Amino acid sequence: MITHFIKRLLRICGRTRLRGYTILGQKHKPMLRLLEELRTRGVRIEELDALEIFGRDGLDHTTTYGGEVKSLEIWEIDGGRRAELERNFSGAAIKIVDSYEEIARTPKRFDLVVVDNAMGLYGAHCDHFDFFPDGIFRIARDECVLALIVIPRIDDATLRHFPNLRNPEYLSRRAAFYGVEDPMDIPREDMVATYRGFVERSGRRLDWSFLINRSGAGVDYLVLKISR
Repeated sequence: MITHFIKRLLRICGRTRLRGYTILGQKHKPMLRLLEELRTRGVRIEELDALEIFGRDGLDHTTTYGGEVKSLEIWEIDGGRRAELERNFSGAAIKIVDSYEEIARTPKRFDLVVVDNAMGLYGAHCDHFDFFPDGIFRIARDECVLALIVIPRIDDATLRHFPNLRNPEYLSRRAAFYGVEDPMDIPREDMVATYRGFVERSGRRLDWSFLINRSGAGVDYLVLKISR
């Protein structure tokens, strides 16, 4: 009976052991699609040194790619999560840090940077906007894949999940960041153009990009392949 229960629990949790990591968590289907698209475009995921910014417990999407990459570092501000991150990602480098401070001081550079920020205002920050124009490129290797969380269109479904996005200050900062008049509905091509501008002003080029829907609330992954 106990053996049967353990086997069933492991099937539910999806335990995977790869490259020295023990990863616990269900596979995240949008992240699986993201990884497949990267492979289609010739990215050798197993050779990437990866960074997850805003890790929380890692059981959302980090478990899906964490065992596929060469190495994994996770930044999380909440020291109370260290133990669960170490349990969930045995072999990964866990850093309890303020990501906005760490991005300005770390000597490390990465091939894959995943920014899983909360949506809206949190403290003095807004989405991932404060990582641009400088911070995100400081930690990127000469060839790097950036995976960002974006919401092109804020509709009723979005607001049911994120009612805080009605905040006028948030909408004002969103309009300023993307250079648009209507922050509620930003065409995807205009979003990409904004990030292309940041990339090019950093002295790099945007080789390609794609979007993959992450949730029914209108949340997408925006993936950018940049190089010098």
